[in-house]
Order: sequence, then C-alpha cells, then structure tokens
Amino acid sequence: MISADLILIICLVIGLVGGLIRGWWRCLIGIVVLAAACLILYFGVFDYAAKWIEYDSLEFISKQFGFNLTFEVQEIGVSLRLTNLQDSFLLLQNFGLDPVYLNATSEGISKSMVALIGFLTLVILCLIVSSLLYWILLRWIMPKRIRKGAISRILGAILGMIEMGAICVVFFQFSGNLAVPLDNIVIPQLKDSTSGLHTLLVNLDVSSSDISNYVNIASNLTSMLNPVGANSHLVSTLFNYLGNIGFSPFNIISVDVIDENGAKVAIPFKDAFTDMLGNFIDVSVGKLNTLLGA
Repeated sequence: MISADLILIICLVIGLVGGLIRGWWRCLIGIVVLAAACLILYFGVFDYAAKWIEYDSLEFISKQFGFNLTFEVQEIGVSLRLTNLQDSFLLLQNFGLDPVYLNATSEGISKSMVALIGFLTLVILCLIVSSLLYWILLRWIMPKRIRKGAISRILGAILGMIEMGAICVVFFQFSGNLAVPLDNIVIPQLKDSTSGLHTLLVNLDVSSSDISNYVNIASNLTSMLNPVGANSHLVSTLFNYLGNIGFSPFNIISVDVIDENGAKVAIPFKDAFTDMLGNFIDVSVGKLNTLLGA
C-alpha cells in the first residue's frame, strides 16, 4: 500500500540521486529560486488567487465551458444558481448546518486549492528556471573546482534530499487539510455497521461488498495524502514534532470564525472542515432517512 511514508522515501531517493548528478551548486540554486518564488507569490498573489477561487471561479467555468449552474432544490422549493463557491457552501445552512463553519470551509478549500496547485506549479517552473539559470549564466562564472568533484556530488546529494523532502512535506501540509477529516469521519462511519451513514447506504440497497470497496478506495487515497494517518509513522512523527515546537503545518492555512463573544478568531482549516463534515453527515443522514421513511 502506498502511504505518505513511502512517498516521502521515494522523494528523498529522487533528491539523493538528482543531487549526485546535479552537484551542490545547482541544487542550491534550485532551493533559493523556489524559496524566493514561494515567498514573493505568497505575499503577493496568494490572497487574491484564493478570493478568485472562492468568489469568481464558478462563473468563469460556467462561461468558458458552458456549464449550467442553475438547479432545482425541491426541499426548499426554489430554483438556485451557483454563482460562487462560498454561496454554494452557504446554501447548506438551509439543511441545518452552521453558516460560520460553512463560510470557513469555503475559505479554507479555496486557500488549499490555490496553495496546492500553485506550489506544484512553482516546483516545476523553478526546476526549469534554476536549470536555465545555471547552464546559461552561472556555469560559466563558477570555477570548475567548485562545481565538480566528489565533495560537490556529496553536498549535492544532501541538498537534493533536503529540497525534495521539503517539497514533499509542504505538499502533505496542503493535502492533509482535506485528507485528515475524511480519515477521521467518513471512513470510520463507513466501517461501522451501526453508524447512520452505513445504515443509510444499506437502506439504499448498497451491498456490503460495495461499501467495502468504498472503504478500500477511500483508505488507499487518504493513506497517500494523510501525513498523520495510521500507515504514516515517519511523516506522522515529523508532523507531531513540528507541532510540539510550535510549527504545526496544519496551522499554516487558517480561516476566520466568529466565537461566542462575536470576536473574529483564526483556527486551522482542518478543524473547521472536520466540524462541517461531521455535521453534514449527521444532517444528511437524518434528512435522507426521513425521506426514505426509515
């Protein structure tokens, strides 16, 4: 089974081999370029891109690809048009869900999508840019004795492992925001034959073998994306250590919620998503059981 641990080990091996081939100077250029690009884009366009995803992306997709975003909701008897991601989540408050956590979830998913897609794009672009920078300019001004030799290769291997390891950990930070709640809520409900979700699926004539297949698919997916899953001992230990010293990766993407005193409080997106998802399952099961007469 592919787990977060295995993905991290593969990334470290790729970084080791790549560093031996590239040498320390090329690896160092790659790290510097990637770090600089991430900082510039994070402080420059991250919030704007997240707001675009949250408020404008559905309309853009509708116009570009001709999707019809209007549909009937029989339970509340109205025709609705999804104009943006936030409103799409807030519609669920008509089914009894907390609008505070619905709003926080739309914000968190927008930030996670921008962070994940943007980071992976940056990784690819920075590998290309750093290689071009090295071959076009820096290769000709660096002395050969610094660029070549066994020490250069060994240092390159170390820097390559650091580079690929950091890329992998950052990827898990974003994917874990979505995978952890699924692993903690949906999969246990599917496995528990007495849970409301499992009972509802049985009432809908879903066979036990199909439910087992759903569990296997969801488990395999979350084991790859969840850095603190049951099968990810190495990555889980690393994330717990980072959390203990005050650098919890899950706190990087936070969302604002209103507490009982009316004050705006920032909480990790994972926590808001967990609460929303748990309530969504409970409310949905109750509504559908009522419709089915169960």
